[in-house]
Amino acid sequence: MRRIMISILIVSIAISGQWFSKEKDDLLIRAMKDEMKRTMAELKTDELSEPYYLSYGITDAYIGKVSASFGAILDELRPELYRNLSVDLRVGDRDFDNSNFESFNFSFGRSMGMRQSRMPVDDDYNVLRRNIWRTTDDMFKDAHNSLNSKIAALQSEDKEDRPADLTEEKKQTARSDFPDYSFDYDGWKQKVRDISRIFVDYPHLTTGTAQVSVSVERQIMVNSEGSEVIRNENFAKLVLSASAVDQEGREITEERTFDAFYENELPNIQEMEQAAKELADGLVSRIDGDSLISYTGPILFEDQAAGELWVQLVGARASHQWEFVTDNPRMKMAMGMMMPKTFTDRFERRTFPDYIDIYSDPTIEEYDGIPLLGSYEYDNEGIPGQRVKLVEEGMVVDVLRNRRPFKDFEHSNGHGRLGWPGAESRPVFSNLFVEAGNTEKNMKDRLIELAEDEGLEYTYILRRVFRPNDSATQMKTMMNMMGQPDMRESEIKPAQLWRVDVATGEETLVRGGKILNFDLRNMRDIEAVSDEKMVYNTSILAGNMITKVATVAPDAVLIEEVDLEPDMGAEGKPQLTESPFRR
Repeated sequence: MRRIMISILIVSIAISGQWFSKEKDDLLIRAMKDEMKRTMAELKTDELSEPYYLSYGITDAYIGKVSASFGAILDELRPELYRNLSVDLRVGDRDFDNSNFESFNFSFGRSMGMRQSRMPVDDDYNVLRRNIWRTTDDMFKDAHNSLNSKIAALQSEDKEDRPADLTEEKKQTARSDFPDYSFDYDGWKQKVRDISRIFVDYPHLTTGTAQVSVSVERQIMVNSEGSEVIRNENFAKLVLSASAVDQEGREITEERTFDAFYENELPNIQEMEQAAKELADGLVSRIDGDSLISYTGPILFEDQAAGELWVQLVGARASHQWEFVTDNPRMKMAMGMMMPKTFTDRFERRTFPDYIDIYSDPTIEEYDGIPLLGSYEYDNEGIPGQRVKLVEEGMVVDVLRNRRPFKDFEHSNGHGRLGWPGAESRPVFSNLFVEAGNTEKNMKDRLIELAEDEGLEYTYILRRVFRPNDSATQMKTMMNMMGQPDMRESEIKPAQLWRVDVATGEETLVRGGKILNFDLRNMRDIEAVSDEKMVYNTSILAGNMITKVATVAPDAVLIEEVDLEPDMGAEGKPQLTESPFRR
């Protein structure tokens, strides 16, 4: 007996342009700027110096959801307004301040001079001022405690040898148009019912869910340097997820995710229904698939797996990675173990074949008629987005930077994206373009040829992997954090892995595989890339923050040597009775 668990959860939000207005923007800006002016002039004591830098950000986000299971509504939330305040307060100076310091003596973020908190949704100037004041006052005291603790933690080091803490940037002023967003909430409720009803026809299904999420945000950021930037963040997501339990009680999961700016750019009802059917059929095939045998040799990444390869091993590693200062040796060791290898470690070193160039460019809005989700005008820190050449002839020549200085680069290059507006944001790639001088037309033939040269009887094609924010990968990451000694390896986890007979080219689906010791260094082993490009729109999740990204890159990548091992997971308990849908 086996059990298949298929979920379709559809979450969505409906936003109308009438919910934003110039009057609202002006009120929020006035409250922030008035409190900022008072803070910079008056917030000090005989013992505590005034802040040298202060930034506020207010985000108005309208969020709603609807979900269904087997044709019945499971959960719903009509669009509601959520308002958040984010603050970045610095004491000291640009060369050395209270930021980039963590301690068990503070809650996360407070010791670094950053804070994010809920705000009243009513547009009451006095109430808004009071909330901004209270948060600022608390942070000011925390900032001085952090600065003193940071100095003590670095007492054995020469602070002059450390990089500075904040770049000096030009004043920026920009105001985006109001988002024109509409959403047929009742129509989506019916779509959810229709899609989830498909799974009733599958005799082994016991649960069914679907997920669509759409978010519309108005982000307002001001700082003590005089910058004033208002920008929008629109985001729509459709997730179809499935899991199965075989006779041994082992769970197999699979998900399909579609990302867009607007809900009307998501797949139509026919495409969603087809995707749900393919998801269910593919899961059944995986249950009956052969088990993976340990393997070392070439692997061909195709389709979604190729897209995630560029995202996880290239785009996500292209950022400036700096070391936190902490007063706790155990925390320092833990942070070091979880830090992945990035372009910072490979700076001015050859990391890719010499025929590959890579750049990140948020100013390009579409490619071949397809919108690119990583496009934007300003990042979360109010810096204009810029094209950044990252790799030239295989050599890492730059990294994606926020306002934290890196080597001889004195300014941000407009990629401070992962975080709250008005607070220091981690640098993240935008639209990643991979250009290859040498390409192959038939990648499977090249894979088989390479396997023959190594005397292998079979090789593998990986066509789908779990994304870092998929449920299966999140669980794997949590388990690694609790029990593994080193988090610097990739979290790429195969979802659809095919064994290829070298003699005949026949393909067989296998299950239960994991990739070992796979990180940025494996990019040097790229044997070939396809002559066809794909647009891969997706998102990066860190904590509760989602950042939209895109890649325009070869749709197939052949890696010369990859280690695969079986990963069947822990045995569970099989179902004792059949699902009523099988009767």
